[in-house]
Amino acid sequence: MDLPTGWVRCRLKDANMVIAGQSPESKYYNENGDGLPFFQGKADFGQLYPTNRVYCTAPKKLAESGDILLSVRAPVGPTNLARETVAIGRGLNAIRPLGGVLTRYVLYYFKQIEPVFSGQGTGTTFSAVTVDTVKNLDFPLPPLAEQHRIVVKIDALFSKLDKGVEQLAAIAERYVRNNIRWKVILDGSLQRKEIPEIPMDAVREAIINSYCHRDYRSSQNNAIMVFSNRVEIYNPGKFPEGLTPEDFIKGSELSIKRNPLLAQLMYYVRDIESFGTGIKRISDACEAAGVKVEFEMRKLGFAVVFYRPDDAVYDGSIGESIGNNVGNNVGDSVGNNVGDSVDLSDIQKQIITIIRSNPKTSASAIATEIGIAQRNVERNIKNSKTKV
Repeated sequence: MDLPTGWVRCRLKDANMVIAGQSPESKYYNENGDGLPFFQGKADFGQLYPTNRVYCTAPKKLAESGDILLSVRAPVGPTNLARETVAIGRGLNAIRPLGGVLTRYVLYYFKQIEPVFSGQGTGTTFSAVTVDTVKNLDFPLPPLAEQHRIVVKIDALFSKLDKGVEQLAAIAERYVRNNIRWKVILDGSLQRKEIPEIPMDAVREAIINSYCHRDYRSSQNNAIMVFSNRVEIYNPGKFPEGLTPEDFIKGSELSIKRNPLLAQLMYYVRDIESFGTGIKRISDACEAAGVKVEFEMRKLGFAVVFYRPDDAVYDGSIGESIGNNVGNNVGDSVGNNVGDSVDLSDIQKQIITIIRSNPKTSASAIATEIGIAQRNVERNIKNSKTKV
């Protein structure tokens, strides 16, 4: 393909210094902060900069502040920036732009080629690329002013995309939130707590991941479906071949990004908490909430299926402990002649009488019996408590 006027087609090594990492003996590693921060691969990569965890007292290869750290071994392609001088092991290359080349332009270049570049890895045990492969990558180099324009344009597009994804995710999350059941729990202080039948953190994670990992070449759309017994969040795009969701729940596999630029953007704006943890985070959140969740690999896509609990569990129940609390702490103080010694309204007296007769009743049941809104029931219970 012809390049625009003023651009130069060259090899990466013509415009950048490429430094292959080299791993010292493990006896020089420590986690006590002695020596330089040491990165063997992408394990400690963060949003933009890696997290210092391992240090090395006898480094062999160094990356300087501002260098691009490129993962070259399982997985091939992810990048971070060095914010200080660091030691690099054989799982990384350091890319140092030369004069007249913007670091951010090179960084975006690697983001753009990551899907293709990752496919150049070879090896029987794990995928890797050689430093010569990196040095000889085709590198289209525009004039410096054009590099600035490209970086500014990409940053602006990312900003718009961020807002668009945020709006879509918010609409989808609101749809689920408004169409599932919530139970109201009043704790010992009678403060209102609303608990969804499906943990909303898990729902949001599934929604964001569905946008991030969908196949945008497909004519299918993302779908969020609320059924009487389940909620499904679907995206077109098959699960990575040879892998199962269980591999990611166990943490035995690293993330595979179908849309690396979109994934990186979402990660930067914290819509994705950390790469490769989405399925595990959903699984953990549902396990903690006692909610069944399944990850279904379908012929043309992937779905997260949240199973809704029985209706009886989410009926606005006040709960036995709250009924006893109100009945004992309020009712016992008032005695058989409710209101004689405490200034309670007629509605509050009715509520307390109902609760004393049936501590397991629900706010919705009381509201129906008295003929007022459920929120009014809860507010009157709280006010009754403060009067005693």
